[in-house]
Amino acid sequence: MAILKSVVDVNNGNTGWTKTDVLDALETVFANLGFNGGSASPAVPYALTSPNGTVSTKSTAWHSVGGGQVYHGWKDVYYDVIAQGTTAYRCLRKFNLSSWTHVYSENAGSHPNEVYVANKHYYNTGDPIHWAPGGTVETQNISGLTLDTVYYVIKVDWQYFKLAATATDAANGNNITLTDGGYGGAGYAAKSSTLYGFRDPNTSAYDNATIYIDKQDKLNLNLDATGTGNFHLCYDTDDYDAAKYVTDALSGNNVTPTGVGSDSGDILFDTFGYTQTYDDVNALPQQHPTESPTATSRKYIYANDTNSGMKGEVVIRANVTNRGNDGLTNPFWDYTVPQDGARSALKIRVFRYQDYNSSNYYGHIAGMEIREIGSGWVGNSVFTIPGDQIGADASHDIVFGVADNANTPSVKVNNIGAGSNFYWKDDNFGVVKIVNDASKKYGTTYYSIGVCTDVNNKLVFNSGSGLAWLNENSPIFNGEIGLDKQGTYGAPLTVSGVTYRTFTTIEYCTNATPTAYPLEIRVYRAQAPQDTDFAIIQFCQTINGVVQPYGAFTFYKGATFGSDVWDLDYVYNGSMMTYEIDTRKIMLRHNVVGSRYNYYTSSGSVSEPGSTETKIREAFYGYMRDPNNGTDRYVDSCYKSNIETDGDGSRDLMVYYRNGTYDQHSGNAVDSEANYYKPIKGLPLNERMVPCPYYLPDDFVMLSVSTTPGLTQFRTGDTVTIGGTETYEIIRASYQTQQNGLDGVDNNSTMGILFLARTS
Repeated sequence: MAILKSVVDVNNGNTGWTKTDVLDALETVFANLGFNGGSASPAVPYALTSPNGTVSTKSTAWHSVGGGQVYHGWKDVYYDVIAQGTTAYRCLRKFNLSSWTHVYSENAGSHPNEVYVANKHYYNTGDPIHWAPGGTVETQNISGLTLDTVYYVIKVDWQYFKLAATATDAANGNNITLTDGGYGGAGYAAKSSTLYGFRDPNTSAYDNATIYIDKQDKLNLNLDATGTGNFHLCYDTDDYDAAKYVTDALSGNNVTPTGVGSDSGDILFDTFGYTQTYDDVNALPQQHPTESPTATSRKYIYANDTNSGMKGEVVIRANVTNRGNDGLTNPFWDYTVPQDGARSALKIRVFRYQDYNSSNYYGHIAGMEIREIGSGWVGNSVFTIPGDQIGADASHDIVFGVADNANTPSVKVNNIGAGSNFYWKDDNFGVVKIVNDASKKYGTTYYSIGVCTDVNNKLVFNSGSGLAWLNENSPIFNGEIGLDKQGTYGAPLTVSGVTYRTFTTIEYCTNATPTAYPLEIRVYRAQAPQDTDFAIIQFCQTINGVVQPYGAFTFYKGATFGSDVWDLDYVYNGSMMTYEIDTRKIMLRHNVVGSRYNYYTSSGSVSEPGSTETKIREAFYGYMRDPNNGTDRYVDSCYKSNIETDGDGSRDLMVYYRNGTYDQHSGNAVDSEANYYKPIKGLPLNERMVPCPYYLPDDFVMLSVSTTPGLTQFRTGDTVTIGGTETYEIIRASYQTQQNGLDGVDNNSTMGILFLARTS
């Protein structure tokens, strides 16, 4: 057989190439290899940034967004709860007139014919509202209204509403005129006591009705259900459940509701410290294999312990008040940006501050996150989140566009690639999504390739079993620290190392004016029936007319690696091979990709026992655990020339070689039939791994060489013909010229070892 060779020129073979050109060429290489797995999603919004570029759900950088501070005074909310036999609870919201509930007449300058409710009233236009149910004392009436009458709301804003005689009038904005009543001076309608108030109409429409209460408010229920079983509050259930009573243990920050477990009397549910009601149907849409796709939610209900039909939901709505920090996550509102042409709809969660002790923070936007994966977007797209959909009003709309370091947030967009594109591509790195076995839990590995920003001639690698990018400023490897990723530098890397730490790197070009010379990437790939997933990717640069080889690497792809040793349902393959040279020596270097703290093996990816720096779930940890200092993270197979070369018996592989011409003493020689000089195939991934998890395809071989004349050079791309029929191309060569060889002639031999790929 023979390998397939291809060449991708960086910047079309021109000098003056850039780091972007290098990434583009690598992207083409992996496309040609078919390594870019998964499916493509173009123009995906992946993060929302504050005006100064911060990606966070809790940052003061968001303060200036959305019109500033919004919060409310906490309040008591009242309901009459009346049993309807044994079939339902009728829940009627009410509020009585009081000193803080103003009723303005037609002559009020700012709010003519309006009713003011402190904080929020939560009525919408068209809602029925019963004034003074059962009332008969006219002196306690509001001027312009009739006692014991149902009216209809015309919403002005969250604190003010007007009244209409019919639902049609409400829809048309035809309000009832409230005349001056002398209460509080001109402009106020009459009200002489707090005896009467407004309540929901006493109709079956309110049977088992949903009770609404704002976060941190107090819910007061007046229960009239004598003899029909006991009233309880339960959580995260659709039916009465004695094991799920709402208690202070649920919030950890407040008292248990009082008055429950009875059939009458007053019930108080102070929601301070209780999580708002929410339902994440699919949770976040991007997950690591270790994460369960189960939904997260919080639900509250009221229910009768005897009659199963007497139940309904209690919804704690998102809200910010002046009561202070309740120890919970900031309240949030979900808003869906509508679809617009090719631009998909996008669900956004908006957080407001409640958890700062300083009142100056209450109600400011704390941050935002994307809750679904969209497509067809453009970076810095212009759109608006209405303020009245996120706990405020129209004066608090949030307008997205180009981040201006003032009050305009922005949306960040990237292409999720497959096929011809990296899975993720940034200015200084690309990520390859390699699908080894789609049917396996850990059958996919993500490799990052960074073009180093601290030096001008290195690539740096990292890997993981999952990659998170949604709501991240830049992608990070995800999963469990110590098993799937390292706690430090667990992200795509763009520097060759940091103080006391080294990363997995190769040199891809000369360090001296590298862009002054053409750069190319050579790819050597096995053909069927050998493993077509095996490929060597090598950088070469033509300097002064001579091809100079630089770093070469292999990403382990396919289910063949370790197939007889491990199962990708339980471990992932995040390792790679680099090809290094030393004096007359070529090393196949197996790398468990990651960072290493140079002075302590306990801080490396394969240290034992596990720590925040290990990658225990990486398949090769089974071989590489507990290394000696200096060998952490990688291990070499050292192939050294075995012809007139001193070998290190503890490290170097002994390549079999016999030559009857020189294997003699005192005129006695080994018969020439014993001669053995062949390319060595069937190379183990690493001879120190038992059982061996993989063998290189047979078309990749090692060959010891000793040849004359002494100035002979072996260069990448040169061919070697063996037996007149087999032709090989040099991938890497390690040799010395002008050596004293077996012929005994001074400086007459070039001696070393070649790593070859068979071409015919």
